[in-house]
Formats: sequence, C-alpha cells, structure tokens
Amino acid sequence: MRDVNFERLVTLGMGDLDLIKAAVLVDREGDIVALAGDVLEQEAAPLIAVVMPRMKSPELSERVLSGTIIDLSEELMVGLVRRQLFLIAITRASSDAAIDQVRELRDHAAKVLERSPLREDPVVVWNPGGDGTGIGYANLPLIEYSFDAARPRAKA
Repeated sequence: MRDVNFERLVTLGMGDLDLIKAAVLVDREGDIVALAGDVLEQEAAPLIAVVMPRMKSPELSERVLSGTIIDLSEELMVGLVRRQLFLIAITRASSDAAIDQVRELRDHAAKVLERSPLREDPVVVWNPGGDGTGIGYANLPLIEYSFDAARPRAKA
C-alpha cells in the first residue's frame, strides 16, 4: 500500500543526505509504504526479502526496537520509524556519517508519519515470538467480555 504523499515528503527529506542512495519504508507485513531516491519497486522487493527475515533474530529485533540503526552490510542499513515502519536505507558506504544520515532520515520520516493518515492504522511492531525473549502472543493480556441477555421463559 504505497502512499504517494508520504513518499513525496520522505523524498524531500532526503534532499541534503548525500550518503543515502535510496530508502524503502516497509510495514511489518513486508509491504512497501514508500520509496525514496534511486530505487524501483522491483529492486526493493529482493531487499525486503533479505532484510525482513533477518529482523526476526532476537539480537537484531532488540537493537532495532531500542532505536539503533542496524548496519547489515557495507551499503545496507535498517532502522525503525515510530515502531511502525522499517526504514531500509541503501547507502554509498558504511560509515558513522552514513549512520547519522540514516538516523536523520528516520527522524524525518517519523515526523511525516506523525502527521500522516498512516499513523491511524493500528500497527504492531515485528513480533518474533517463541524465541525466549518473552516477546510473543502468550504475553498479550486476555480481555473477556460478557453480557446478560434476557430471554423469555418457556411455558410449561
């Protein structure tokens, strides 16, 4: 579900970020929400296929949830935008300056998301579950509803 307005605003945020070639914003299902920079949807799909399964690892999911920009390879970094979207950034090189620019783009995307209709969607952060970290469906609170309904008694 690509959002053209959101995509345009994120692309504008890349204006001075010369170490980032392209960025892909992805929801927890792996669907593209926005593309920015020099990347096509057909090029983004293999990136998503590589990155999203790696985010299931307990170590990486914990780091990305804490706000760390993950440097996956020499030209690939991942961050989390407002605990709702994954930011996959293709950089020119792996460096502290590139990490700072990806962080800046993530923060810009968070500001855009805050004002976007996308923020109204109830989004749950990637939930690896079953990995011993305590993050999983078993820890969700149980909510029960009950009500009494009057019904007519049968005549004997």
